[in-house]
Amino acid sequence: MPTHNHHRSSLGTRLRRLHGDERGTISIVTLLVLLVFTMLLVMVTNLGRHADDKLKMQNAADAAAITGGVMLSRGLNGLAHTNHLLCEVFALTAYLREGQERNAEQQVPGILQAWGLAGGDLQGSQFHRFRPAGQAVIRRIPLELQAVTAFGDEQAAAAAHFLPIFETVLEQELIPEFQRTLVQTVPQLAVEAACETVRRHARPTNPAQADPEAPGKPRRQLKPGDLPVCVLFRANTRAIGEASEANPNTRTLPAIDPTGSSPFRYFKTAVAQRRELTNHYLQLWNRQKLALFDHDARMSRFGELYRIATRGQLDRLLQQDYPRSNLPFQIRRINSITQPSQMRQMQRTGKWRQVNHHLNQHYHLLAVVYRRHLEEMGPGLFKNPLSRHSDAQSFTQLQIYIPEPRLDKKPVWVDWTERRDVFGNKIPPFPPIVIRDNWPEDWDLTNQNWTSRIMPASLPKLREILARSPAGLDPRAGTLRPGPFATIPENTLEKLVTH
Repeated sequence: MPTHNHHRSSLGTRLRRLHGDERGTISIVTLLVLLVFTMLLVMVTNLGRHADDKLKMQNAADAAAITGGVMLSRGLNGLAHTNHLLCEVFALTAYLREGQERNAEQQVPGILQAWGLAGGDLQGSQFHRFRPAGQAVIRRIPLELQAVTAFGDEQAAAAAHFLPIFETVLEQELIPEFQRTLVQTVPQLAVEAACETVRRHARPTNPAQADPEAPGKPRRQLKPGDLPVCVLFRANTRAIGEASEANPNTRTLPAIDPTGSSPFRYFKTAVAQRRELTNHYLQLWNRQKLALFDHDARMSRFGELYRIATRGQLDRLLQQDYPRSNLPFQIRRINSITQPSQMRQMQRTGKWRQVNHHLNQHYHLLAVVYRRHLEEMGPGLFKNPLSRHSDAQSFTQLQIYIPEPRLDKKPVWVDWTERRDVFGNKIPPFPPIVIRDNWPEDWDLTNQNWTSRIMPASLPKLREILARSPAGLDPRAGTLRPGPFATIPENTLEKLVTH
């Protein structure tokens, strides 16, 4: 019995000692704390990676929209530049044709002969003051004839070298052919440039890694959808490159070839525009080349004669040689009737919907970037719920437009530093004058100021565009899935769109 009690007292002492022994507790607590902190660290790092990836995806969409817009606006500026180039070729051809034929020069001897008769009459006049004038006229006649002959020889030599080139340009319609190629290739170039921009801004979700044991063989292969893919959508939900660019009514660039199967109103406008621009360039060219005959050698009237002859050559080019070809491209009209130059007037009269619909359909695009979601750190602990049904997606809207002239304040220059009235009081300086910058604002293809900008996404068919799958639109898209935008209400989508 005493032995049994002794064992019981020994067991109780051990239990009481175990309850009061705290050795090793800190190890367990430290392990738990480290585990919690490790999970928090992984969670914060994972959250930061996703936030950084989202910013890079959005930056990639913005950069793609800007790049595509620059390419498309350059395409429109290229069309405008070649329209001016075409009209200048007509003007130069008319000028060189006259230089080759020398029709105006043939009229000069008769005019100078009449001046010789007038000079002889002045020399024989009874008024002594007229006699020096007659002598001056007679001395000037050979100088005028020499100037006209030298000018004619110079222009004939220039025509012999350059006229065949300009005639070939017009005969083979080289400039319109370049414009037809331009309107079909620029949209595809815009897509390729936007995709390359996206690849440089948005990192792949599963980057390839080299195998240290086999440097020529990657240890991790890229999967379809790892690399970001960009698609440029138009407002009608069709992607650029999905439909043919040959149709003038549906192509990306809002440009119409008036020599094709276009309505007669485009042809009529192009003929009038070509006539106005060619006469303008011919006038500028004649003003520069005939400056001698406009100021110093005016007696022969060769300047006026040459202008009349070159104008006749230009009329023959426009009306007889090329009445229905070599016409400048035209901008697409509103509702196929109204010219875009009347947009401001339509807005003032309350026709905002027609103008906005025209701008949305033909001058706005949406750059959408797709890619697989970023891989999770600690996939067993964290999971992206969006990755179950869709992939990562970002977008930016683009507008192509003609900027309006800016208002600027120009200081008024005066030649004194201080003004005072009759009583000696200081007069404040002249206020600056508000002027508008001098650049064209016409919404057509003679304006070379086309530009682009990104803007808030507000297209009427925004949900339909975002719900489209990139599969089939880009061979690198693989099986990328769009977000569930088709099922999101419109008011909810407006709250989700933060740009």
